[in-house]
Amino acid sequence: LSNLGITYRVGGDFDKARAAYKAALDIHREVGNRPSEALALNNLANIYMHNSEFTEARDALLEAIAITEEVGNHKDRCIMLGNLGDLSLKLNQLDKAQEYLESSIELARSVGMRGPEGAFNGSIGELFTRLEQTDTARHHLDVGEKILRELGDLDELLKVLVRRTELELIEKDSAALQTV
Repeated sequence: LSNLGITYRVGGDFDKARAAYKAALDIHREVGNRPSEALALNNLANIYMHNSEFTEARDALLEAIAITEEVGNHKDRCIMLGNLGDLSLKLNQLDKAQEYLESSIELARSVGMRGPEGAFNGSIGELFTRLEQTDTARHHLDVGEKILRELGDLDELLKVLVRRTELELIEKDSAALQTV
């Protein structure tokens, strides 16, 4: 059911994806499969975020993170912390976003999860762009881009490149204002 939900989500049918993820979650809860319960909650959180159901997304991610802590699943926890950081960034809760993203990146490094390390460096690069800390933003974007290029992760690389473009536009506008 979880894989079916992924297929629906990738195909753009978010209602069917939600139903499949919820059915999978119910089964995992019924049989006590805590690690897969956390994954189902994370998948649901992604659907909630897509549908701008931010409270539901946050609640699902917090529950999923608690489960990964309970079962000692550090690899999935680093992804879920990063997703919670991205959600906080989307909601302009920058302090929380920074906390979650830094935790995610640190955990990703410690467990050797290069993909999430690259992707969430891109996210924190966006955060520092918003804070107008351009040197720090550039550093994180550089790290994220390098990792994602090495891995050949084009989807996440594209996100980092868009964030880099946003940083460059801000810097260009700032330089233009200084010459006026």
